[in-house]
Amino acid sequence: MDTMCVGEKVGSLPRALVAGTLLALAWLVWSVEGRGQFEVATLHTPEFFAEGKAVSGTPAIRYNRVEGLFLGARVVLRPGPLAGLRFPVMAGYGFTNKTWRYSLGVHQGLFRGEQLTIGGAYFDETATNDGWRLRPVENTLAALLLKEDFMDYYGRRGWHVFVDERLAGRHTARVVYGVHRFQDMGADDGLAGALFGGKKRFRANPHIQEGEERNLKVVVELDWRDSPLLPFEGTLVQAIYEKTWHDFTTDGLFLTVTHFCPTFAEQRLVVRGMVGARAGSVGPQHVMSLGGVGSLRGFRPKSQTGQNLMLVNAAYYFGGDLLRLVAPHRARGRNRLSLGLFCDAGSAWGEKKKNLFSDWDGYRVLADAGVCLLIGDGVARVDFAKQVRGGDGSWYVTMRLLSAL
Repeated sequence: MDTMCVGEKVGSLPRALVAGTLLALAWLVWSVEGRGQFEVATLHTPEFFAEGKAVSGTPAIRYNRVEGLFLGARVVLRPGPLAGLRFPVMAGYGFTNKTWRYSLGVHQGLFRGEQLTIGGAYFDETATNDGWRLRPVENTLAALLLKEDFMDYYGRRGWHVFVDERLAGRHTARVVYGVHRFQDMGADDGLAGALFGGKKRFRANPHIQEGEERNLKVVVELDWRDSPLLPFEGTLVQAIYEKTWHDFTTDGLFLTVTHFCPTFAEQRLVVRGMVGARAGSVGPQHVMSLGGVGSLRGFRPKSQTGQNLMLVNAAYYFGGDLLRLVAPHRARGRNRLSLGLFCDAGSAWGEKKKNLFSDWDGYRVLADAGVCLLIGDGVARVDFAKQVRGGDGSWYVTMRLLSAL
């Protein structure tokens, strides 16, 4: 049985305190910039203690196999005279690859509640396609403690401009145009060390072909969830179309639909479906992959890679009702511990697509199923997954923080 990801052990602390601690930790450990095909960047992120301040900031800290320890800060400047104007700035240094990273942005919110925002940024960043799989705090803890890094990295230097429209205060329509140059961060061996893991070695970060890319991206996000952090009911739809040209010519279409459905008492069903296709470049920064935390949790990372992707995840959480029947005398414990069942099935394949609608045959479905233990009503979760199709029947154990699936 392999262990693929860890988080901190949650004891008998009150649920609100546990949630608050993990939220603060997640805020502290910032991610590399998510530029993945399925990832919708959050533009309107509330900042702790920022209200009414001309300057607010948070640490930018992460740990991975190419940068080692990265230390920096994110600062938002809000000049007083013009309402809605802010300058988000990030700067930091990776001690293993000895590289500075930065982002200099400007956002101007217009109309009541900043319904319309225009802006842009100039950046030199470490980016990944894997931000949709797991939260940055999870990946940092796994890399730091166990020498497990579930993301692949590349550098991007350039600029982008965008127009963002908020609909009904919760839905988003966004158009982004950018020009950037890809930087190779590949290594034959993982560079960073770890506190534990012995002589275990990191996966090699893949090399990419360097070159300039110009891209146009259209994003639509429809959000009917009752909470963006730990939703109990509602639906989230995210659709992205991306076209790139110059040194890398691609067409990409990516759709994610997640539904949260309460059933009986505290029980709920969560289902997510993902479909993606990209024609053109088959470089590591453009293809999609499945396996590992956040996708097929019963398989190793990058078990399948290709220009097409289909994935379905389903989980049923008993919300403490099952433990109440098993151990009714543990009244306090049932409020913080619950059980669930899950299954995952999907495939990533193809490397010769001429357009978005060609070459959809040749897929090989992988599937797993298992049981999960939820702590603090889903603030933390331990998954025990067994391969049921396309594998050798192995078991894997993963841990997630603040994740619905």
